[in-house]
Amino acid sequence: MISPPCSTTPKYAPIRIGDGAAGSMEKLIALMRSELQLEGGSSFVIKHYLNAFLLLAEREKKLNPVNSPDLHHHDTRIIQLRRLVEKNFRQEHQAGFYATHFSLTAKRLNEIAKDAINKTVTDMVHDRLVLEAKRQLAFSNRNVKEICYELGFEDPAYFSRFFRHRTGISPHEFRETVFK
Repeated sequence: MISPPCSTTPKYAPIRIGDGAAGSMEKLIALMRSELQLEGGSSFVIKHYLNAFLLLAEREKKLNPVNSPDLHHHDTRIIQLRRLVEKNFRQEHQAGFYATHFSLTAKRLNEIAKDAINKTVTDMVHDRLVLEAKRQLAFSNRNVKEICYELGFEDPAYFSRFFRHRTGISPHEFRETVFK
């Protein structure tokens, strides 16, 4: 069940969901579950429900920004860091690149990130790479090698090891589970 917005937003909540959207999102979740359980259910239908769910979440993020006075003083930099990672994750995988944009050492930026969100800059970049890889594997017809190069990896074998290490399954296994 999706929790309605509360007066005290958790420190690390990325999205505040309004009551109306929460109801719609719960219905979409129920539709995805029923499609999964339906004999002959379609992964394409689930993908469309998921897409609608993500569009609602994106709208809620824009409509209900988290502006709580108790936010940590590093949050401005973390927001900037997340934007920078989002813009550059395909080409730049090293924490040093991101640290130079803040005129900090990689070690100091990692300390700030660890304190604020309990992740290092490298973890943030890797999480974003895995998310994009999953999206590409699920929603495109590109082969693993093409996805690998698009995400800035030079060696498909290394990309496959990276993906397996982060997810527990290979890119090919992931694609197979999506299309079951």
